[in-house]
Amino acid sequence: MEGTNLEPEWKKPLALPDLPAEDVLSAFLTYMHYDSEDIMIRRLNASGKSPVDLDLSANIKYVRKRNEDIRGTNESLKRVLEEEEQTLFYQDALKYRKEKEKRALRKNASPEDPKQEATRVCDILFDKYSNTALMPDKFPAKKGVPVLMGTIGFMRILRDSGLLDNRFGFVEANTWWESAAGKVYEEADKPFEKDWFIEKPTFAWIITKLAKYKYPKATSRDDATQCLVDMYLGPLSKLKVTPLSFDKMLGHNSMAHWEKHDDLLKKIFTHYATLNFLSAHMVCWTGVRERNNTLDMDAYTLLMNNFEVFPGLLSKRQLVDIARAVDAPCEAGREAVVP
Repeated sequence: MEGTNLEPEWKKPLALPDLPAEDVLSAFLTYMHYDSEDIMIRRLNASGKSPVDLDLSANIKYVRKRNEDIRGTNESLKRVLEEEEQTLFYQDALKYRKEKEKRALRKNASPEDPKQEATRVCDILFDKYSNTALMPDKFPAKKGVPVLMGTIGFMRILRDSGLLDNRFGFVEANTWWESAAGKVYEEADKPFEKDWFIEKPTFAWIITKLAKYKYPKATSRDDATQCLVDMYLGPLSKLKVTPLSFDKMLGHNSMAHWEKHDDLLKKIFTHYATLNFLSAHMVCWTGVRERNNTLDMDAYTLLMNNFEVFPGLLSKRQLVDIARAVDAPCEAGREAVVP
């Protein structure tokens, strides 16, 4: 019959409820069997590299004893490991040089009054990342009601500006944020209610504290704030900001869940971020943290395949689209640093 939908019921998409972010995260980690050490080791082994002992790896390139036999002598293996060290040294030197060049370019374009510029940038970012801007349905603008910023807005600023890295990730940032916002609540004698909410003047004060934390060797807090604005916040203030579907994963309750499983997630990340390393002392979170290792697309898709996220839950195209969507604001912020 014309106009009749004859599609079978099993082909129609399910109307799933809008679950709290912490429940979604818990369900995903349960699917990955994060609570079973045996299954975790088995899935890490599926990458070809053993997380327990390199000599037990399925991929022969990681087996030291076998590699020594193939290459002839221990000197050959030693040379390969030294090349790894030199490569890392070159990457660090290159990164330092690029940061120095960016800072010089931004410094030449800085206004005469850096304090005024910092205040202007903070005001712009607060308006763009406030609860009303990111969640207009939940926090509609009302006359006489002050505009506030919560955990989600602050975490988005850190993420979109590129301030987050292996040394200062979401868990460390949330600990710092709770300490700073909690101090404001304590001084104002305000009770905590579901999340930390701050006003615009408090946000500017928190940014100055963050600048001093980011640049502890700065001669003064004003110099640190100017550097933070020049390098990260200024370029971000020129970009368009839109609400994202995964914003709720950065809320107060979700941050507590991330912190609970932080050690496990760091273990998984470390394994896949060091797949190309043969040096055992480099395959640890301390080394990954100091070198700020990242996952390339191959390591990312391999991780999802080993843990059966792909093709069990998502297609490869969906995984790639997610990775690009997540990293897009960060890349835009980094590119905008250089005029």
